[in-house]
Amino acid sequence: VGDDVDIITQEEIKKYGFTSIADVLKYVAGVHISSNGGFGHPTSVYMLGLPTKHILVMIDGIPINDSSIDGNYANFAYIDLNNVERIEVLKGAQGALYGSEAIAGVINIVTKKPKKNAFKLNLEGGKYSTFKEKLYSALKLNDGFFVFSLENFKTNGFSATNKKNTQRYESDNDSYNYKTGWISYGWNPNDYLQLSGNFKVKGGKVNFDGKDPNEDTYGNYDGFFANLNVDAVLSDNLVFSAKFGNNK
Repeated sequence: VGDDVDIITQEEIKKYGFTSIADVLKYVAGVHISSNGGFGHPTSVYMLGLPTKHILVMIDGIPINDSSIDGNYANFAYIDLNNVERIEVLKGAQGALYGSEAIAGVINIVTKKPKKNAFKLNLEGGKYSTFKEKLYSALKLNDGFFVFSLENFKTNGFSATNKKNTQRYESDNDSYNYKTGWISYGWNPNDYLQLSGNFKVKGGKVNFDGKDPNEDTYGNYDGFFANLNVDAVLSDNLVFSAKFGNNK
């Protein structure tokens, strides 16, 4: 890993009030964010001038680029921050070490590994009848940990069209809602073996402005992510590491 790496910790996420991955990335020099509308609409990330399809996005080292999206890029609208320890951003040509999908750079989202038991419930509200409920619970065990988190988000949103464009203007608001559930776990049965992983389900619905201004158009998103990391010490000079994952 080279020197051109930015690390945003959970302390910084809390300090600056970031509410989404896009908010975090706006904080990183050399990264540009653009959106086609309000909450839930497609978000494009440009790193050093190159578009999203050239950026590899991972959770704990497992790629989550979405093959169902044209361009095979990660859907940032459905990645919540509830179980995020830190976000690592590697910019530039060194990303090519991770493959052709990463010639612009790599974004690695590292999940929380709790050191003590915890329970948090947050309720938020704001403009456009926006509400968010977040639950985070962590159990620290003698030989591992278990984390369970939920997030529910709903907003009436606003119209992404311009009033000045009388042919394309839609006065209705573009609503958006999503729900995510996230489980993280770790198990160290002995000094030589370590297992860890995640299981995340997500689903949502966004209203956007289609070709017919008199007809509502909706986009639905449902998917899951699962991974397993295995680290084993086979001898004083030999360590085995493997990562398995699936993202749909």
